[in-house]
Amino acid sequence: LLLALGTATLFGAQLSMQFSELVQRLRDAQGALSNFLDRNGLGGAATQNQMVAFLQSIVTNALSTGLQIAEGAIVLVIAAVYMAAQPDLYRVGAAKLFGRHVRGQLVEGLTYIGTSLKLWLLAQLILMVIVGVLSFIVCWLLGLPSPIALGLIAGLTEMVPYIGPFIGGIPAVMVALPLGLNMAAWTMIAYLGIHLIEGYLLAPPLERHFVRIPPALVLLGILAAETLFGPFGIIVAAPMTAAIFIAVKVFYVRDTLHEHTEIPDHSPL
Repeated sequence: LLLALGTATLFGAQLSMQFSELVQRLRDAQGALSNFLDRNGLGGAATQNQMVAFLQSIVTNALSTGLQIAEGAIVLVIAAVYMAAQPDLYRVGAAKLFGRHVRGQLVEGLTYIGTSLKLWLLAQLILMVIVGVLSFIVCWLLGLPSPIALGLIAGLTEMVPYIGPFIGGIPAVMVALPLGLNMAAWTMIAYLGIHLIEGYLLAPPLERHFVRIPPALVLLGILAAETLFGPFGIIVAAPMTAAIFIAVKVFYVRDTLHEHTEIPDHSPL
């Protein structure tokens, strides 16, 4: 909390200015797209109206989704603070819903799940910082406006595995469009390179060291959570998948089938 407040105090004004500039650049990108259509004979009134309506729908949906995610994230953070302050209260309380003969087993399993979530979150925070810094460096080297804001967006969207990096690259490409198609192409290539570095060089060792979840399960978890809970489900999809994955390994594979399975160490972090 102190780190977040210190960052807001030191860089809040600069971030606010860069985000304002970013919004203006996105509007310029819309104008550049219209000019491109005009130069190529695609700028008829009907085409432009359709394009404007399409962009407006994207902006409206993005704002609506953003508000829903922000509302859910606030509730999630408050609940997480309460649960982190008294974890035993909720862990033991959940176990008491079942018979005495299985309570010890449930408490142990819930401890494993809690540790797995801590490890997953730590790995994601490391990836978010690395991707945010790399995106800032790339945007700065390419000469894109508002590199700090673009880097922050890329880092935050990294919270959503596999899908987040592509979402985080959209504002950068839109900002690069008014600077020319070559700049937009180089921006796409740069963000693709960052995604490849994250996916093939950074994520695998972190997942092996912290918590290993098959990529297909994470993608299916994101799809299922978005279907069940809407846009907010995208945020909680990966940790929910991690929790369910560990629960199946502990309560079913190990305790029911009596098969050996790797489970993260549940010693305190």
